[in-house]
Amino acid sequence: PPQGAAPRAAQAAARPAPTQRQAGARSWSGPGGRGYAPANDRGSATTPAPPLPPGVILNDIFRQVDANQDGILSLPEFSVMMGAGDQHWTPPTPTQYARMCEMYGAPGGLTRETMLAVYGTRPEELRNLHKRVVAPQRAEL
Repeated sequence: PPQGAAPRAAQAAARPAPTQRQAGARSWSGPGGRGYAPANDRGSATTPAPPLPPGVILNDIFRQVDANQDGILSLPEFSVMMGAGDQHWTPPTPTQYARMCEMYGAPGGLTRETMLAVYGTRPEELRNLHKRVVAPQRAEL
């Protein structure tokens, strides 16, 4: 054996076994001192988080704009949602909103399910709407 191999093996055997939290983690030093990063965190900033599913995005949006939490967007609630962060958006008239709701099969107002059908083929548009509606509210917290 190479010189010094036996003492290193003895030192390793004398160390306590790592805790479950430490076993799959690597140590890092952050602004708050020492901590542990998850085992799947390899420090890569190139891997973005997977996009949220459309249902989760709509739940977030409805939590913010559906004032009475009935699951149906009234014209004022719809106007808050669509006008968030868009200074040039013009809300529809009550007649226009009623026609739009009827066109989408939701005569009483747009529901989460209706919105899911509308934005189901336009995920990027839905993500942008989410950023405009939900992100400013979270920043205020």
